[in-house]
Amino acid sequence: MPYVLFAIMCLIYGTTFLAIKVGLNAGLAPIYSAGVRFVAAALIMLCLLKLSRRLKTPGSAKAWGQITVIALLTTTLCFAGVYWAEQYISSGMAALISAGAPIAIALLYATNQGKKITPDLWLGFALALSGVLLVVLPTLQMSLAWAVLLPMGAVVVGELFYSIGSVRCADLVRGGEVDALSLNAWQSLIGGLGLLLLSAPWEPAAWTNAAWMSQSTAWLSLSFLSVMGTVVAASIYFWLIERMNPVFASLWLYISPVIAVVVGAMVLHEPIGNTTLPGTALIVCGVFLANNGLPLMRQWMNRRLQPSA
Repeated sequence: MPYVLFAIMCLIYGTTFLAIKVGLNAGLAPIYSAGVRFVAAALIMLCLLKLSRRLKTPGSAKAWGQITVIALLTTTLCFAGVYWAEQYISSGMAALISAGAPIAIALLYATNQGKKITPDLWLGFALALSGVLLVVLPTLQMSLAWAVLLPMGAVVVGELFYSIGSVRCADLVRGGEVDALSLNAWQSLIGGLGLLLLSAPWEPAAWTNAAWMSQSTAWLSLSFLSVMGTVVAASIYFWLIERMNPVFASLWLYISPVIAVVVGAMVLHEPIGNTTLPGTALIVCGVFLANNGLPLMRQWMNRRLQPSA
């Protein structure tokens, strides 16, 4: 079950970079639209959880403080950087830069848990990141001018905040005071409100200019990102953090650039490079190794080679 949900999450998240770009091209203000996305998704989730009697509300100020910190890190600061940056860089570039987050999460999680990072994990990260480079770099027709270095840096900083928040999520949900689905709803609400507060002084025109409301692509972008990108995919992400670990959950960041390139070719007729297939193979091998693939394969082989009674 976790692997099926992981695949669904990867498929959805792999299209969100394109959906963000489509919305921005339709006239949506970046930080404002990010805030609308997460507040709308939070209200949907809170209603569904309340109706199904599965909404878990933290009962302590300490837990609310932890949720607020997670929301500011994984939603407000992370997506403010990603949305703002995608005005100036391609969705493929944003996806590529985001691929470094699993390494940061692995390091932070290992430090937090007092664990060592195994050679298999390091090799898996190296292979997956190499695969991402092979897939995405041939499609990026952009010079590394100062005009794009700042947006690239914004994505890097945003993903660092995302990594720190993801590790903090694991501690909170395993404490039992809030479950993964409720955490996603509450943090989306708080993080979305944080984005709107940030947008007010930064994008004052976004609150008075409603020209985007006549654009069907803008509505489609917001609807897809709210329902699929936040209600569905982010709920799976927090569930995987609770049931598995934040390192495994974050491996979608290696697979999403491949999906982003394919979707870009299908929707926007962007060319696919000759390195797509070998790059994809490297990513699959890397994710396999990073998820303890070799020990699992050895166990399977040992069971197959054991003589039957």
